[in-house]
Amino acid sequence: FTRFTGTLLEKSRFPWEVWVAVLKMTLNDDSLVDIQTVLEQDYGCEGINIKTVFAMRMKLIHAMAGVEPPKLTGVIQMDESFVRESQKGHNLELVSYLKGVERHPRYGRKPSKYGTMGPEFATILTAVDSRGYCVCMVVALGRATPDAVIDLYERHCIDAAFLCSDANSIYNDACDLLDIPHYVK
Repeated sequence: FTRFTGTLLEKSRFPWEVWVAVLKMTLNDDSLVDIQTVLEQDYGCEGINIKTVFAMRMKLIHAMAGVEPPKLTGVIQMDESFVRESQKGHNLELVSYLKGVERHPRYGRKPSKYGTMGPEFATILTAVDSRGYCVCMVVALGRATPDAVIDLYERHCIDAAFLCSDANSIYNDACDLLDIPHYVK
């Protein structure tokens, strides 16, 4: 039994300082080679294998995924982003989310004939508060609704001074229902 029993540092041969350095570089999105170089040059980890660096980074990312997201407060800025829906790795049968249209595999960067807010795209709502805390949530395929904004607010926000967003009507409708002042930028 040690103080690290039951933690991601259990059975690690690397000291705490090395783990903190790997965490910082992971959060800064440094490459595995850069992390390996810093560990060898600055922390005396000569001969550290790139697979070991990868395993350390994956342990940290897995641990961070279990951290409860922050509650946003004060001035909250919200906007949506779109990522094309993918079924990579599903070789047998692709599922179509468009009524009456068969889903074919996409090769290359073929543009969508429905635009970026069409049902081929996942909508991601992102909210950030004045402290810099951020929360993102996939809410729909296609356009987001005021209900999605309300759901994100109720899960991740408390005591909003006002909501700042673009002129998309979903934010105005959600602010009316939540009784929060809305500022359109």
